[in-house]
Amino acid sequence: MASPPPAALRIPIELLDARMLVRTGCPELAALLRHDLGAFVVTESAASGEGWDGAAFDAGGDATASGPPPGQLFARVFEALLDRVAGFAVLHAAAVAHAGCAWLLAGPSGAGKTTLSLALLERGFPLLSDDFAPFELATGLVHPFPKSLGVREGPGYETAARLAERRGRAALRASDWEPAPLPLGGVLLFDGRDAAPAPRDPFLWRVACVADPGTLIDHLAALPGVALVARDGDEFMLTVDPVATDHAALASVLDAARDVVMEHGSGGTAPPAGRTALVVPIDPVRALFLLLREVQNRRPRGALMRRLGGDTGRLAAELGAATAGRRLGWLITGAPDATAEVAAGWIREQAGRAS
Repeated sequence: MASPPPAALRIPIELLDARMLVRTGCPELAALLRHDLGAFVVTESAASGEGWDGAAFDAGGDATASGPPPGQLFARVFEALLDRVAGFAVLHAAAVAHAGCAWLLAGPSGAGKTTLSLALLERGFPLLSDDFAPFELATGLVHPFPKSLGVREGPGYETAARLAERRGRAALRASDWEPAPLPLGGVLLFDGRDAAPAPRDPFLWRVACVADPGTLIDHLAALPGVALVARDGDEFMLTVDPVATDHAALASVLDAARDVVMEHGSGGTAPPAGRTALVVPIDPVRALFLLLREVQNRRPRGALMRRLGGDTGRLAAELGAATAGRRLGWLITGAPDATAEVAAGWIREQAGRAS
């Protein structure tokens, strides 16, 4: 990437065990970083200390309308940050606190994590995160991740929007957040389906773009085991067969389309209207497999996988050891309020059994 102009803005960010000095010519990106990642932005003087050598990342962008949108630049910065995190599995999960433990609500994009975590907040469960949960592999601790709330259209959107408006970014109080890392109490997994998928079951993959994705869709659909199932404007959903798909080829096609792609990742589905919310048991091996799929910093070029010698099996072993013996459940989601009541009851019951 070309070097930034002399007047580039500088935003130092310290996220978990990663440090990065973002340089950009786009004021909107700088504002977005300070707004959404404000808890991790440090001062320029702090960024001049030990450990910041070689931490610069040129995000690009300028003050004109001709460059990439700020949201797309933000996604690039966030991905680069995650690639520098080495000691944590950053899970695509919300996390709430109860009885001195962290309880993960793990699932793909669109499954309803923000809706559920905000509804649990209203029921007395402080937040550690509504979207990303950093799990420290060496200690088994879940760390707070106070990124701004992410409410996107999908299952329970109206409920989430209402809760966010009532207790949104400006209204969240210090008491709404759990400030300290906590040991893992348990995990509720969900993706909108009635039962936890098996490792060989096809799964959904969501791709959001900043321009017409027609050509990209054609390239992806030409891959073995990949099929288009839905499209809504510049966003679309694929099914991916974990056995038939060449995952390296899938990643290569998406990486080559960086100028078009905003973000991509596993996707959830809306629950059928009128379905009864319920928690059912889940096999620990299946739960571990699904959690591995939600590790957001397991790209081959990232610091976590470099530390593990690029061996996904070692990541599975570390995550499995750190989660062994914890309470696990599969959440069948229904109406948002009913789902929150069921989840709250399950967490209280499991915490009571552990005490």
